[in-house]
Amino acid sequence: GEIPINIISLQDTLKYIENMIAEDKKCNQIVTLNSLMYNFTFKDNELKECIKKARLVLPDSIGISFACYILSGYKLERIPGIDLMLYICEKAERNNWKIFLLGTKPEIIPKTALNLRKIFPKLNIIGFHHGFFNEDEEKEIIKKIQNTEPNILFVGLDISRQEKWIYRNLKNLKVNIAMGVGGSFDVISGKLHRAPTFFKKTGLEWFYRVLQEPYRIKRIKDLPVFVWRIILLKLKSI
Repeated sequence: GEIPINIISLQDTLKYIENMIAEDKKCNQIVTLNSLMYNFTFKDNELKECIKKARLVLPDSIGISFACYILSGYKLERIPGIDLMLYICEKAERNNWKIFLLGTKPEIIPKTALNLRKIFPKLNIIGFHHGFFNEDEEKEIIKKIQNTEPNILFVGLDISRQEKWIYRNLKNLKVNIAMGVGGSFDVISGKLHRAPTFFKKTGLEWFYRVLQEPYRIKRIKDLPVFVWRIILLKLKSI
């Protein structure tokens, strides 16, 4: 159940990313870990393995920040995936890093690219593709990514699937950074709304997401399981 979390600030994370791109270090995976993904690692060894081998594992949710504090005494700055993605895009615009977007529905991904260019007019988005692809299309996507040589690949698929997809294909893709961004494309495209400040400050963004997509409610039952697992880990360490 133990997953390593990097104790690193947002500023240092961005500096670290900048260094990896400047030094042209290939095949680095960034995972923004939330409580749900952590729960999945108990049933999914491949997911656990790819999180353990990621270059950076950052606390995306209030649950993970709380767990780190309980287990290690460190108060970790929570870094939501969508915020990190937008901070990276801001740096990418300044440094002319090449970006590729992979994920979400065919009708949404062009809007995501369009809205990112509205926020960052000089952002170098060199390609995008939706996340509903079969095996043959996957080969074409990988070829396209190899040919365009992006510095950064953002992957917006379902939790678990995106991390495993990156992990399996990282060596072939030869990008500097690949990061799973979950539903961030849907928010940037305007399909979903970003949680208001109150929800963000209180760590209730997940609840706001459930209000917009009620089918997610079945996942809430897993939150007490997460808390219980952290308590057990703490008891083991005493």
